[in-house]
Amino acid sequence: MALPVGSSAVLADLMTLRDDIPPVLEPLTLREREVLRLLAKGLSNRSIAGDLFISPRTAESHVQHIYAKIDVSSRAAATESAGWMVMGGSGPQT
Repeated sequence: MALPVGSSAVLADLMTLRDDIPPVLEPLTLREREVLRLLAKGLSNRSIAGDLFISPRTAESHVQHIYAKIDVSSRAAATESAGWMVMGGSGPQT
């Protein structure tokens, strides 16, 4: 069976999710880390939904859960916390 269009990019992103995550991001589920990675790349909720084959409302819900779990209130703050996933850095300073 062939994978849906765009799924190879999502799978590639999954392959690069690191196991040595900073403590501040440990409460996130794998799906929330996927969403956070896409959010950090600048994707809108609608684009995140399309990439992950979920509804925009579900993507929005994941974003809100991420905010609550890592104690931020904006995409910019969440992106700063996720910088290690996108840039391969050592994690947010805590």
